[in-house]
Amino acid sequence: ENTGKAPAWVRVKVEKSFTLAEEIETEADPEMVVLDINTANWTQGTDGYLYYNEALQPGAKTEPIFTSVTFKPEMGNEYQNATVTVDVMAHAVQTANNGSTAMTANGWPAP
Repeated sequence: ENTGKAPAWVRVKVEKSFTLAEEIETEADPEMVVLDINTANWTQGTDGYLYYNEALQPGAKTEPIFTSVTFKPEMGNEYQNATVTVDVMAHAVQTANNGSTAMTANGWPAP
Protein backbone atom coordinates (compact mmCIF):
# COMPACT_ATOMS: atom_id res chain seq x y z
CA GLU A 1 0.00 0.00 0.00
CA ASN A 2 1.24 3.47 -0.84
CA THR A 3 0.85 5.37 2.43
CA GLY A 4 2.66 8.42 1.03
CA LYS A 5 1.28 11.53 -0.64
CA ALA A 6 2.79 10.99 -4.10
CA PRO A 7 2.67 8.21 -6.72
CA ALA A 8 5.47 5.66 -6.46
CA TRP A 9 7.17 3.00 -8.54
CA VAL A 10 7.37 -0.31 -6.67
CA ARG A 11 9.62 -3.34 -6.88
CA VAL A 12 9.91 -6.44 -4.71
CA LYS A 13 12.35 -9.29 -4.26
CA VAL A 14 10.94 -12.68 -3.33
CA GLU A 15 13.27 -15.24 -1.77
CA LYS A 16 12.41 -18.82 -0.79
CA SER A 17 14.34 -20.88 1.73
CA PHE A 18 14.08 -24.16 3.61
CA THR A 19 15.13 -25.28 7.03
CA LEU A 20 15.32 -29.06 6.98
CA ALA A 21 14.93 -31.30 10.00
CA GLU A 22 18.20 -31.48 11.99
CA GLU A 23 18.97 -35.08 11.08
CA ILE A 24 18.87 -34.36 7.31
CA GLU A 25 22.27 -33.65 5.76
CA THR A 26 21.18 -32.97 2.18
CA GLU A 27 21.02 -29.51 0.59
CA ALA A 28 17.47 -28.12 0.36
CA ASP A 29 16.35 -26.98 -3.10
CA PRO A 30 14.23 -23.78 -3.01
CA GLU A 31 12.99 -24.63 -6.53
CA MET A 32 10.80 -27.31 -4.91
CA VAL A 33 8.58 -24.42 -3.78
CA VAL A 34 6.46 -22.93 -6.58
CA LEU A 35 4.89 -19.47 -6.36
CA ASP A 36 2.14 -18.52 -8.82
CA ILE A 37 3.71 -15.16 -9.75
CA ASN A 38 1.18 -12.61 -11.01
CA THR A 39 2.70 -11.76 -14.40
CA ALA A 40 -0.33 -9.67 -15.41
CA ASN A 41 0.58 -6.93 -12.90
CA TRP A 42 4.25 -7.63 -12.17
CA THR A 43 7.24 -7.94 -14.54
CA GLN A 44 10.38 -9.93 -13.74
CA GLY A 45 13.50 -7.79 -14.09
CA THR A 46 16.93 -9.08 -15.02
CA ASP A 47 18.16 -8.05 -11.56
CA GLY A 48 16.01 -10.55 -9.64
CA TYR A 49 13.31 -8.04 -8.70
CA LEU A 50 9.66 -8.01 -9.74
CA TYR A 51 8.46 -4.58 -10.86
CA TYR A 52 4.87 -3.36 -10.53
CA ASN A 53 3.55 -2.45 -13.98
CA GLU A 54 1.78 0.76 -12.92
CA ALA A 55 2.55 3.74 -10.76
CA LEU A 56 1.05 3.12 -7.33
CA GLN A 57 -1.17 6.04 -6.41
CA PRO A 58 -1.43 7.37 -2.84
CA GLY A 59 -3.74 5.15 -0.79
CA ALA A 60 -3.72 2.37 -3.41
CA LYS A 61 -2.51 -1.21 -2.93
CA THR A 62 -0.67 -3.34 -5.46
CA GLU A 63 -2.27 -6.45 -6.86
CA PRO A 64 -0.89 -9.56 -5.12
CA ILE A 65 2.55 -10.75 -6.22
CA PHE A 66 1.38 -14.34 -5.76
CA THR A 67 -1.65 -16.00 -4.19
CA SER A 68 -0.49 -19.57 -3.64
CA VAL A 69 2.56 -21.55 -2.62
CA THR A 70 2.78 -25.18 -3.74
CA PHE A 71 5.32 -27.94 -3.51
CA LYS A 72 6.54 -29.97 -6.46
CA PRO A 73 5.30 -33.58 -6.48
CA GLU A 74 8.85 -34.92 -6.77
CA MET A 75 9.72 -33.47 -3.35
CA GLY A 76 11.27 -36.36 -1.41
CA ASN A 77 11.04 -37.57 2.17
CA GLU A 78 14.03 -35.44 3.13
CA TYR A 79 11.62 -32.48 3.20
CA GLN A 80 9.40 -33.97 5.92
CA ASN A 81 9.28 -31.71 8.98
CA ALA A 82 10.95 -28.93 7.00
CA THR A 83 10.08 -25.27 7.38
CA VAL A 84 9.61 -23.10 4.28
CA THR A 85 10.07 -19.35 4.43
CA VAL A 86 9.05 -16.90 1.70
CA ASP A 87 10.52 -13.44 2.29
CA VAL A 88 9.26 -10.43 0.34
CA MET A 89 11.32 -7.23 0.42
CA ALA A 90 9.74 -4.11 -1.12
CA HIS A 91 11.19 -0.82 -2.35
CA ALA A 92 9.45 2.30 -3.66
CA VAL A 93 10.73 5.44 -5.37
CA GLN A 94 8.92 8.54 -6.55
CA THR A 95 7.48 8.64 -10.05
CA ALA A 96 7.89 12.41 -10.60
CA ASN A 97 10.64 13.05 -13.16
CA ASN A 98 11.74 9.44 -12.72
CA GLY A 99 11.23 7.33 -15.82
CA SER A 100 8.08 6.11 -17.49
CA THR A 101 7.98 2.69 -15.75
CA ALA A 102 9.29 1.11 -12.58
CA MET A 103 11.96 -0.65 -14.64
CA THR A 104 13.30 2.63 -16.04
CA ALA A 105 13.17 4.54 -12.74
CA ASN A 106 16.30 5.66 -10.89
CA GLY A 107 17.07 5.78 -7.19
CA TRP A 108 16.50 2.15 -6.24
CA PRO A 109 18.49 1.04 -3.19
CA ALA A 110 21.48 -1.15 -4.02
CA PRO A 111 20.70 -4.88 -3.80
